[in-house]
Order: sequence, then C-alpha cells, then structure tokens
Amino acid sequence: MEKDFPQFILPLMGVGVGLLIAEYYVTRFRYVLGGLGVNVLAAAGVFIYQRYYDQNWNLLPFFVGAILAAILILPIVVLRFRLILAQLGDQKTKTEQLQADLATSQEELRQAQDRPSDSQKSILNAASVSGITLYARNYSGTSASDAAARFQDVTGQDFGDYARRFILESAPGSTFKILGIDWTELFGAAVSGTSERYIPQLTDPRTTFKVILLDPTQSVGLEKRTSEYDLVVDGKPRYERNFPFRVYGKILGSTEMLGDYHKNRPKQIMYKFVSELPSVCCILNGDRILFHPYTRCHKGWDSPLLVAQKRPGGIYGFYEEYFDFLWSNPRPKVSQSQWQKSKGQLSSEIAKFRGLIDNSCTGPAHVDCDKILT
Repeated sequence: MEKDFPQFILPLMGVGVGLLIAEYYVTRFRYVLGGLGVNVLAAAGVFIYQRYYDQNWNLLPFFVGAILAAILILPIVVLRFRLILAQLGDQKTKTEQLQADLATSQEELRQAQDRPSDSQKSILNAASVSGITLYARNYSGTSASDAAARFQDVTGQDFGDYARRFILESAPGSTFKILGIDWTELFGAAVSGTSERYIPQLTDPRTTFKVILLDPTQSVGLEKRTSEYDLVVDGKPRYERNFPFRVYGKILGSTEMLGDYHKNRPKQIMYKFVSELPSVCCILNGDRILFHPYTRCHKGWDSPLLVAQKRPGGIYGFYEEYFDFLWSNPRPKVSQSQWQKSKGQLSSEIAKFRGLIDNSCTGPAHVDCDKILT
C-alpha cells in the first residue's frame, strides 16, 4: 500500500529555506538562523526518509530533538542579545561624550568670537572705520581664486547693472557725485528709454547729479590707452592692442546723454571735465560709495571694485574731498608759461638733480642701466 506524503513536510522545508535566506539579512543572529535552517531542513529530510523507508513511523523522537535543540540554542540567543545591548550602551556613551565635546567646542568658539584677538580687533576696527562692505574684481579670470573674487559671482550682477541700481535704489532727493573717465555704464547711450533711465529720480527737485569726466580734447585718454598696451603680466601682454581712440567715443556718448539731461534740468544735472587722469572712478550718493582706483596701465574693468558706507574718518570722506576739490578746480593750477618761468628759477636745483643722476649711474657696471633722463 502506497504511503501518503505528510502535509507538514512542505511547510517545514519552507521554514528551513526561510531561515537560510534570513541569515543573509539579519546579521546579528546570522549563525543562529543558519544553524536552525540547516537543522530544520535536515529534519525534513529525515522525516521523508522515515516515511517511505521505515515501517515504524514515529514522530516523538523528532519533537524531543527539536525541543532539545531549542533549549541548547536559547542560551546562545540570550548571550548574543546581551552582547548587542552592551555594544549599544557603549555607542550611547560615546555619542553622549561627543555631544558634550561639541557643545564645549561651540562654547569656546562663541567666547573667542565675543573676545576677538588683538589682530582680529585691528581688522574689525579697520573695516568699521573705513566703512568698506564689499571687495571684488571685475575681470573674467579663469582660476579658482579669480572666480572667488569676481564681481558678478560676489554680487550676482555685472558691474554696469550694479552701478545703475546703485543710483536707482538710492534714497529720494540724493545728491550724486560721479567721477570717472567716461562712465558709459551710467550714461553711455542717448536713446529713448536708456536716456530716460533717471527721470524717476529727477522728478524730485532735490535730486542732483554732479558728474566729472575726462576732457576728450586732451591727450590723457590716448596716453592711458597706449600705456595699457605695455602692461605685461606673467610674461604676457595683459590686453590686446585694439581701438586706441575708443575712449574718446565713449566720453562723447556719455556727454551726449548728459547734455540732453542738462539742457532740460540745468539745476539738477551738472557736469565738468578734467584734463588729468582721475585717481578713482566713483559714485557717491550721500550714504555709500561705489569705487575702483585708476592706474595708467590697468583698464577700469580690470581694477578692484569696492563699496563702502559713509563713516567718520572713512574712505567715503576721503574721496568726497577729492571730488569736491576737482569740482572746484577742474583745471591744473600751473600753466605752461608759469612752469617755464619756474624752471628758470629752479635751474640750479634741476642742474644738481641731473648731476646726482649722472654720478649715480657711471662705470662699467652701469652700461645697461635704464637711464631716468635722456
């Protein structure tokens, strides 16, 4: 007579396979689960063998064996669980210690910030007195250090947009003092829309613009442009030789727009021209200054750009004094005839000066010296 297949064998095998699979996912009890899985599968195999080949079908020994196996495994499970609890306790202690150390470090940092060192006090005091709130460069550098200081990356705007917003967002009734070679960023187009850019400010009769530009009838603009071609940085020319007269066209463009404003609002828009290279390009609005220094060899867009608040003794007051002086004294005080007369009176000093230079540059070692005088 054919023996029936026991129905509990398949679930038992499923349990064994499940325990073996769980072994790979439950790492804390991996060995216990693996051992149980093997034993369960082995028991299932023995059951099948006994069912078909052993005439004396008796499940009692297997149940006794399962109970004994569970009893033997239980201490391992308990010990493993206690070990895990101990590890968790150690981790908790380490975490609490790290949190305490972090809190201590934060408190020390806060105290250090509250009590800056002498050098920090000096730096903070210098920034406070000068009023400087922003420093950037307006050139398109390629290195990481260039990008860190590039004006558009620092402010989120290009210089022209920033300069126009500097005026448009100033307080109503401001007095603007503007100095530069051409300031095309502000006045460089005399077309409808652009030329009406500052009409909202000028509807307030208190608003005034005082603008100083470079005199385009003088050689200073060409001298500066030519000098820029001779600037060498890292063995290479800094700028491309092109458009030597461009600056004159830029001054003319700004003058066209300013002239149109001045014609309609002569008391609010005023402008003058200087025949010397200004030392700075700036906008002062009564509260802040946007500026960059001029050199004979650097282009304006390649110069450091700064913004500063008005502070007693700060940079704002220094450049306002310079602007006011140029506004009152746009032309050099010494004429060519005066200088020729003075040179005669200084003839002995000039002769002595030439002698000092000649005496300091004599002998074989000075053959290749660059002579100061020709």
